[in-house]
Amino acid sequence: MYRYSLIESRVAADIGSCLSYGIAVCADGENSRQERWCLYDVTVNKERLALLVEQCNRLQLSPIHLKEIVEDFLLSAV
Repeated sequence: MYRYSLIESRVAADIGSCLSYGIAVCADGENSRQERWCLYDVTVNKERLALLVEQCNRLQLSPIHLKEIVEDFLLSAV
């Protein structure tokens, strides 16, 4: 089983910096959680990405599908 969580990072640019949000995927273990990988800088819209993370957890999404899910997420924002 996997657990998805929202991660936050600061992105710097010539005009300043802003907070950006991504997704971390962890394997749930009995006594520990091991981070598998992180997908940084997906969006600056924290609330919208939090809904996606919640849905990934609720549906118990396999990490092999996360790339397509994030691509669809980004395309739906256009």
